[in-house]
Amino acid sequence: MTEPHTGVLLITLNRPHVRNAIDRSLAQATDVALTRLETDPRLAVGILAGTGGHFCSGMDLKAFPTDGVPVVADRGSPG
Repeated sequence: MTEPHTGVLLITLNRPHVRNAIDRSLAQATDVALTRLETDPRLAVGILAGTGGHFCSGMDLKAFPTDGVPVVADRGSPG
């Protein structure tokens, strides 16, 4: 989820059922949000948050066998 405020883009990791673990889909969605932050001249700051009382548990190891490492070109992979 993303939510723009004046000059600020709030990027919220929204997979609370897995403590916001990053799979391929979340990595790609985060890449889209970061690209928006980089290219929209109205945005100056990005805030990364997580839902469900958790920020992020890292890479989704349960998705690893089918998704592999969720690498996004030019950004790398989550921890």
